[in-house]
Amino acid sequence: ALSPWPGFLAAMLSGAAFLLALWRLPESLTSKSEHATRGLLDIAGLKVVLSAPTIGLLLLTSFVAGFSFATFESTLSLEIKRLCEMVELGAGEVSGIQAVINWVQRFGYTSADDVHLAVVLITYTYLGLVLTLAQGFLVRRIAGRVSDGALAVFGAVIATIGYGLLSLAVRNADYVLLSLAMAIVTVGFAFIPPAIQSLISRRTSADQQGHVLGVGQSVSSLARILGP
Repeated sequence: ALSPWPGFLAAMLSGAAFLLALWRLPESLTSKSEHATRGLLDIAGLKVVLSAPTIGLLLLTSFVAGFSFATFESTLSLEIKRLCEMVELGAGEVSGIQAVINWVQRFGYTSADDVHLAVVLITYTYLGLVLTLAQGFLVRRIAGRVSDGALAVFGAVIATIGYGLLSLAVRNADYVLLSLAMAIVTVGFAFIPPAIQSLISRRTSADQQGHVLGVGQSVSSLARILGP
C-alpha cells in the first residue's frame, strides 16, 4: 500500500509554519489600534466593493482565475486515471505515461488502483514543484520590474494558452503534452493572485483595505470551493 507519510509530512510542515508565525511574527496591533468588528458577513466591506467598480472587476477576475484553476486541479486526477486505464486495457497509445507506469511498478505497485494513485501523486508533485518555482523565482523577479496590471494580464494570457493546450492534450490522450500544458497553466496562474491583491490594495483607501482585502479572501475561498 502507498505510504501515509506524505500526508503526515504536510501536516508537520503546516504545524511548524503555525508555530513560527506564533512566536516570530511581530504583533501589528498597538495600544492605539481600533478593535476589529467580528461577524459572519462583512456588510461594510461589501458596500465598499460595490461602490468601487474597478475593485468589483478585480474581485471578479480573482474569482474566475481561482475557479478555473481549482476546476483544473480537481479534474486532473480523473484525466490521469483515464489515461492509465487506456494503457491497461490497450485502448490506445498514450504518449509518455507508460514510462511513468513502468517506473512506478519497479517500486512494487502492481495493482491497477495503486498504479493510478501513484501516477496521480507523482503528477501533483510535479505540479507543486512548478508552482513553487514560479512563485518563488519568476514572480519575485518580474514583479518589481513591470506594473501589477501588466503582470495580471501576462499571467492570464499564459494561463489561457495553457488551458488550450490542456484541451488538446485530453483530446489526443497525450500525457507529455498534458504535463507541458499543466506547467504553462500553473506558471500563468502564479502571476495572477499577487498582482490582483496588489491592485486591490493600491486602489483602496488605507482605512478600507481591511474590509476589501477580507472580501477578496472570501471570494478566493468561494472559488476554491465551487471549482471542484
